[in-house]
Amino acid sequence: MKKHFLIASFVLLTLTTLNSCKKDSASTDSDCVNTTQWIKDGHKFSYKNFPLLFPGDSVFLEIKEVSPNVFQSINKTSLYTLSSSYIQPCGNIAYESTVSSMANKQISLKLDGDIGESWAVSAQSGQGYGATLTTTIKEKNVMVTVPAGTFACIKYTTVVVSSNPSTPTTSVDSYYNSKYGLIKIIGLYVHYELAKANY
Repeated sequence: MKKHFLIASFVLLTLTTLNSCKKDSASTDSDCVNTTQWIKDGHKFSYKNFPLLFPGDSVFLEIKEVSPNVFQSINKTSLYTLSSSYIQPCGNIAYESTVSSMANKQISLKLDGDIGESWAVSAQSGQGYGATLTTTIKEKNVMVTVPAGTFACIKYTTVVVSSNPSTPTTSVDSYYNSKYGLIKIIGLYVHYELAKANY
């Protein structure tokens, strides 16, 4: 079951349970302007789990600003913290790192782009295995209904390929709204939907 929770955790924050191992130097801190409406200090989200192949728990996400335009994203269940990472929104791109200095930051999410646009990041799990995560913008203006309501979303598909021979390639679809961020995520081992946001 722990493996399934790690997959769920990764999906909610894209790279939350993995350690970045490649720096993206496409922007500097002075270029970074937060144009998002959901990556804000004090914002909290709850995601309801819809068990597909395993029993699970709701996931709670909290955003805290730790320095100007750098935010800690804390991802936990009702029982324990799953993961924590740091996010730096820079215009239409959100970068992510495992440290608050944003060293070795990588692209986590392109908040707008062309359908078919893809980007890849590399990561390393706590067990020492590497992974390549390739995300593609699949559709725009997709209407998605979840417990929190109905939202117009951008659909992303992320394919995770691990160097661990016992880990299958995983494909996950995520739906993001311009105001509330992640609305729904669904894949073989994960299915979470936005239940509530505090703003």
